Amino acid sequence: MENTNLEMLRKEVYDEAHKLRQMKGEDLEGLNMEELRQLEKKLEAGLSLVINAERAQLIKENQQLKQEMKMILHRGNSVTVNSELVNNVSIGSNSIPSLDDDSPNPTS
Repeated sequence: MENTNLEMLRKEVYDEAHKLRQMKGEDLEGLNMEELRQLEKKLEAGLSLVINAERAQLIKENQQLKQEMKMILHRGNSVTVNSELVNNVSIGSNSIPSLDDDSPNPTS
């Protein structure tokens, strides 16, 4: 009984590891067209979730930056800004210079 459970668990681990390798683009040679299409759909769904999470994070950071910029304008630039957030903002092809940068001409 215990041997049977152990063998079932080993097979399950092997199967899941094999699926993971296929998700990474490995061990695909044994798949037929339908299996490849199913794998592609799974990957697209996963990528969609990653893109949505990234988009939500960017929106959140953008809102934080806008709020900080409003506070700066409201207080006459007397507030300390979170330099990490400001350094990640770009407008067109020009980046907002680092707050730690002492040079008068920021480089792109």
